[in-house]
Amino acid sequence: MTQHYLDTFTARPATVELAGVQFGGVAGLDAALENGADVVVSLYRMGTKDVPDRTEHRVIGLIDSGPHDNPNLAFVLVDTADFIATRSGGGHKVYVHCVVAENRTPTVAATFLARHHGASVDVALSTLEQALGHRPSPLIAEGIRRAATL
Repeated sequence: MTQHYLDTFTARPATVELAGVQFGGVAGLDAALENGADVVVSLYRMGTKDVPDRTEHRVIGLIDSGPHDNPNLAFVLVDTADFIATRSGGGHKVYVHCVVAENRTPTVAATFLARHHGASVDVALSTLEQALGHRPSPLIAEGIRRAATL
């Protein structure tokens, strides 16, 4: 699937490190693995051969179209942010990505910063907008605000 995404979408290899975790798009996956990422969190469908077997790989079913496709969005964001915090806090090198890091990746990264690093939701969203050049859509970003109450 990775090659399909690279061929279909304008992908940038840019990644950003926030609180010890790498966040980016699929174009940065190979570099992250080469640099020692041993946990990969994919925020969309991936093929079974896209991440080496030696790497812990979690695929999260986060749909970025709107709340009707994510009835448990706040829970998914909290669960994912907690997983990332646990793995990175345990000494693992974590890479979190979606296709081009425009919506899903900033959403999860902002949730992670708000939940585990004391950032307000607005500061977390601004941080991600500056770091990745994108702010999550208002529909999916609302999940971050709900997650902050869990």
